Amino acid sequence: MKILLILLFFSQPIYSKDYIIKLKQNALYTGNATNIISYSKATYIVVNSDTLPNDPSFEFVEEDHDISILTRNSPQKQEYFSKQWALENLGKNEPITPNRMSPVTSVTGIETKSLEAWKLSTGSKDITIALVDTGVDLKHIELKENLWMNPLEANGLAGVDDDGNGFIDDINGFDFSAQDSIPQDENGHGTHCACIIGASHSQGKIAGVMANVSIMPLRTLNKKGAGKVSQAIEAFIYAIENGANIISNSWGSRGHSKILEELIIDANAKGIHVVAAAGNARFNNNDEAATYPANYPGVIAVGAINARARHAAYSSYGPKTMHLSAPGTNIISSHTLRKGERYRVMSGTSMAAPYVSGAIGLYLSLNGKSQKPLFIRNALIESATKLEHLKGMSVSEGMLNVSEFLNIN
Repeated sequence: MKILLILLFFSQPIYSKDYIIKLKQNALYTGNATNIISYSKATYIVVNSDTLPNDPSFEFVEEDHDISILTRNSPQKQEYFSKQWALENLGKNEPITPNRMSPVTSVTGIETKSLEAWKLSTGSKDITIALVDTGVDLKHIELKENLWMNPLEANGLAGVDDDGNGFIDDINGFDFSAQDSIPQDENGHGTHCACIIGASHSQGKIAGVMANVSIMPLRTLNKKGAGKVSQAIEAFIYAIENGANIISNSWGSRGHSKILEELIIDANAKGIHVVAAAGNARFNNNDEAATYPANYPGVIAVGAINARARHAAYSSYGPKTMHLSAPGTNIISSHTLRKGERYRVMSGTSMAAPYVSGAIGLYLSLNGKSQKPLFIRNALIESATKLEHLKGMSVSEGMLNVSEFLNIN
């Protein structure tokens, strides 16, 4: 019997995990690492191990959690500005399939009031929004005028780190999923979110919240929409150190990262605004079961609302931890090229968060960049349009109202 027990014990598979380790200041680690992440305030390493790593050089260790996009349903193709109910809800302009609109009448006026806001500002190329996602379609007609540009790399030598930031040929951003300088979208999710923020008003068939903006694509999620929190950490460091004003996140994880939390606090201290989707865990109260990065301190957490003035059934909520809602159901935006189509309809809190990121971009364009993240968060809460069906769902109990938001100073 003893021999049998021993055999059974050793027949169990041994699973290894990825861990992120923050090294002590000036510490030297001589072991194997799958990745090294450098930041001005710390150095992090990623290791794969079947036991919890331990070394005198470690300040602390945490698991490298899985992360993924927060899209509710499979995308469906669609086109044209007139179907962007989130910008102007006419009551019958919500798309559901490629060739027909929803037979259910929406609530006219349940919209972000972006058209009114455009009388005050349509944005500025001086505002940089880092998009932590699946990358973007770098050649998409809707985006090509509004991509962030690294001038030293764009005008430098190929294969050379011309600006000395540690990244070679990072002309438009970086790909932390494939570890190269081309953050090209192979999924479509990032392109969809990017165009909600900043599809040019002079090109293509839709309009972003901002007509003018610099979108910095930081690819952290692969073609399946999956990645690791260590890749998000790398993206945040890049955004902080390369001039981002806003960091937009339409992804989520159940795993907490102390390192990412510290980076968000540091980003806030530098005046960088962080927006995140609240999650698509139906009936989930984020106050009780956290979704990250939405639940980190200093993040503006955004839930989803539909065209009928109701909290989207798939959206997480949180009376204390979700700050406001934005349109997230049946959202028409651009996509990567598939079967000749570059426009699709998608739903999720992934779609809601970019509306808030774009709204903050408009605010900074109009009122300057001096307002601190806490002020901006409170202004979004104060200016939100209160809705009956959002009572008890968020701090504001309302949806994004861009026009009212721009008038708070």
